[in-house]
Amino acid sequence: MLHIWKKGKKSLPIYKDELGSTIRLLEQGGESQAVYGYDEFGGDAYNTQGHLQPFGYTGYRYDNVADTYFAQAREYVPGVGRFAGEDWIKGSIEQPFSLNQVLLVTYTLQ
Repeated sequence: MLHIWKKGKKSLPIYKDELGSTIRLLEQGGESQAVYGYDEFGGDAYNTQGHLQPFGYTGYRYDNVADTYFAQAREYVPGVGRFAGEDWIKGSIEQPFSLNQVLLVTYTLQ
């Protein structure tokens, strides 16, 4: 997918994969300015994250200082492969689809 990112007066084309992760940033002439890659948990494979543009794994904004991704209401820690905090809304046993989907699949397989 091709997206246009505006930085000041410049418009830079950004290529994203099917998850929305930035994989390539191009210059005006079409030459590659930066290439991005991620492991299975969103870790920076090429050590290029956050230098030229702030968007990374699944389109989340990357925080250089904390080495996390801002995922709307929570921080995602790629080194651990999980979110830094718990969900505020826990769900209800009377409505099983409101529970964590991983727990639901584990429960139904047993």
